[in-house]
Amino acid sequence: MISLYDAKFRRMEISRQLQELDLYFEIVDATDGRHGLTPEQEQLVDRPGTLARIEREMTDAEYACALSHLGVWQRILDRDLPGAVILEDDARLDRPFAEFLKAQGYDAAPLVLLDHEKALAWNWTKPVRTRQGVELWRIVGNADRTTGYTISAQGAVFLVGNSLPLQRPADWPCDITPLKPLAVLPRLVDRPEDETESTIEASRRATFLAKRDRVKTPRNRVIRKFRRSWWRKKFLKRFTHRIS
Repeated sequence: MISLYDAKFRRMEISRQLQELDLYFEIVDATDGRHGLTPEQEQLVDRPGTLARIEREMTDAEYACALSHLGVWQRILDRDLPGAVILEDDARLDRPFAEFLKAQGYDAAPLVLLDHEKALAWNWTKPVRTRQGVELWRIVGNADRTTGYTISAQGAVFLVGNSLPLQRPADWPCDITPLKPLAVLPRLVDRPEDETESTIEASRRATFLAKRDRVKTPRNRVIRKFRRSWWRKKFLKRFTHRIS
């Protein structure tokens, strides 16, 4: 479970939930980007690449969040673990979450999203149903949110090998589709809707709105990108459907 060292209330709350579900857990200190990145951390990020890829600057807090997840993936490999369940400290859990893990539902794919947003599935695909009544959907492209997911050692190797230098946020720093990820329905991990906007979300919104953080590209490049985006959206709208 990833948490900033001083997030005492969140740590207490998520620990209480996991203990009530009789699940073993380990708290991993998150990378703290609130006061900037260290020189060593800067070597792991590509700020010009971020501008070119997502057309805005990422804040240090966003890079730190991605580095936190990257650190956990590397920990799986360093310890020669078969995989892990990754949670952020604002996760909300219930009994179906524990039942899914105890039934080893994570074996279905190298990456299983327990919480997700803006996830797409092909219209012609059908979900796999578990004995616990959970549906597992093969998703198209990346989905938002890394509040909770399971990842195998194979998945960790892929993500570590394809995420550096960091150019994108934690969800996700690379294209995850080669892992053939699955998303669960109903979602087994959630986060409170009434929680105040996080530091990362606020800074992300601010940099997205700031014109000075946008990439200035030639007009013909903008037109080509718009056409590609338009055709992609049209294609996805026709052949996929939202599951979250």
